[in-house]
Amino acid sequence: MSVTPVAVSRSQMNGGYVDGFNTIYNFNLEPQVMGELQKLYGQGIGLHEIITFGGNVIDVASDTLTVIEEGAILNYILSANAIPAGAANAPIAITVAAIGTEYLLAIGDVVLIPGEYVNAGASTSPAKYQVTADNGAGVYALRPLLSTYQITTEVPAATNLMVTGGNYAAGSSGGNAKHIGKFRRTFNTAIKKAAFLIEGSMQSTKRYTDTMKNGQPGVFSEASMIADFLLSSYISDECLVGVVPDAGSLVTQVNSAGTASIVRGTQGLWPALEARGMQQTYVGDYSIADFDDLADAFESQGVLSKYATFAMGGSLYRGVENSGLDFIKEFSGGTDLMKNFGEMGIEFRRIKKNGIDIAIVKLDTFSNPLTYGLAAYDWKNSGFIIPNEYVMVKDVAGGKALELSNLTLGYKNYNGEDRRRVFGLLNGMAGLSNAPVVTRFDEVRGEFLTEFMLIANKVNQMIMVVKA
Repeated sequence: MSVTPVAVSRSQMNGGYVDGFNTIYNFNLEPQVMGELQKLYGQGIGLHEIITFGGNVIDVASDTLTVIEEGAILNYILSANAIPAGAANAPIAITVAAIGTEYLLAIGDVVLIPGEYVNAGASTSPAKYQVTADNGAGVYALRPLLSTYQITTEVPAATNLMVTGGNYAAGSSGGNAKHIGKFRRTFNTAIKKAAFLIEGSMQSTKRYTDTMKNGQPGVFSEASMIADFLLSSYISDECLVGVVPDAGSLVTQVNSAGTASIVRGTQGLWPALEARGMQQTYVGDYSIADFDDLADAFESQGVLSKYATFAMGGSLYRGVENSGLDFIKEFSGGTDLMKNFGEMGIEFRRIKKNGIDIAIVKLDTFSNPLTYGLAAYDWKNSGFIIPNEYVMVKDVAGGKALELSNLTLGYKNYNGEDRRRVFGLLNGMAGLSNAPVVTRFDEVRGEFLTEFMLIANKVNQMIMVVKA
């Protein structure tokens, strides 16, 4: 048996709050009911809430932030050629596939050849071959450290091989200097706005019985609150699916000086995952067995944390519950993150599998029938897994080292200009406040603005989850 959904009635109008608009206060709603309606018709929890209530928010001093991200200290090599079988104690040659401009191998290094290819697989211990010459273009000559080593089975091309330090004779010179690989990442700010309009005589018409927490009753409070909510929704959307408009973009806007500029955007998590992250594809319902893949995936990227967050759409969440109710338990930890989310009424569960404690959160945004839950998309069956890691980076412009969460929200705030959440009121002739009248129209206009960037480091350690 299945449920066939019907179309959802849309209620947003292209305009402001004008005469004839009946607010929800007509129904004499209590404040707590108002809160529930905001949850029901709102966007729900998104990346903005996950990052903000996790405390991973910083200030940035420019519309771009360029950081140097530390790479891994240890690296393996990819053998671009097959290593043929040969005689005992025979030298071998390895052609190493380049990583950028680096070959990740040097004279004196030792390459471990898996035991299954050596001496007819008689030992599980790897054979150690030391690099004796660099022949250029990624080709290296190696000799075995034991004369009994013999490659009896061809090592296939595209085999990943472990590298370790070489062995040296007394009085000999040292090996090649090594350095940690570094990655240069640039993040851009996005600018988002949300506005509202209230026509004169609207606020002074009593249609309500409750007063909002900010002390402003009536339509003004509702209008400003919804605009505020929409701004948060826009931030979450940008953090998930945002892009940085390129130089050829024709989406420009003119400022007050008459100059046209390309609109600003920040790269969202999903495009970043497509470009640099891992991907897990599942068939049918996501099962407990699918969690077994996560440990191997994290280990392959050097993830040390044993904690991760798995955010997912409603259908994926249902599959997880249906396939393993016995494994899912209420999260009872005392972290500030869980406490803050709990106060918002957001439920966390967890699964502990293969030594990884995975906090699970259902993203209501992915099931919203007015946005991500539309039939043309498949967000309900999608999700992403973020290990709870902190990354040491260096701010190129500021020259200082920073320890950031792998997902951080940066707001532009420097030299007295705080663009985290700017609110302005353009007061007209409505008589709504004691502010100076700046327009002759019988109305009041308000607008929110924010400038922010998503800072996503070590995306290679994150996993996007999609249904096959």
